Amino acid sequence: MSQARDFPLAPLPRRAFLSLLPLLLLPALLLWLSLPDTAVWLSFASLVLTLPLLWVCLFRRRIRLQQGTLHVDAGLNSRRVNIANLDLARARILSPEEAQGYPTLHKTFGTALPGYRAGHFRRRDGQRVFALTSAHARWLLLPEHDGRILLLAAENPNALLQALVTAGKAARPAPLAL
Repeated sequence: MSQARDFPLAPLPRRAFLSLLPLLLLPALLLWLSLPDTAVWLSFASLVLTLPLLWVCLFRRRIRLQQGTLHVDAGLNSRRVNIANLDLARARILSPEEAQGYPTLHKTFGTALPGYRAGHFRRRDGQRVFALTSAHARWLLLPEHDGRILLLAAENPNALLQALVTAGKAARPAPLAL
């Protein structure tokens, strides 16, 4: 599979955007209140400098399948996984109800907002998870052979799983006939 194929993502929930208001306004307000009137520009500068970072955390999201590798961009984080490293036989699609009941994830490096997770996480049992998830969406759970897990909220997880299975079959060398 030499051609890159992007998979549409589930939309971000509105509550993720609403939770950003305090993240944007609180630092600026604290600086504005704690600094003398002549340094009010610092609160404005902090707001202006924070906006690009938050934009990247929310809108740099992509799932791409290219040349036998799954590329996932999730905010400040990226993950590249060779399809041969995925245990596609154990992959499954979680309904929104199952996703809500998925074990709690503790953020190690990523973005966690109400209804949205992107980046590196750990489960309570210590298992490493790379997530790009959205609330009220179906998630594709992809175990890796090394014990890690990918959790992805593609708009159509069935199409993504099917493409991975097809690419996995194409990537395997044909057995030699003797």
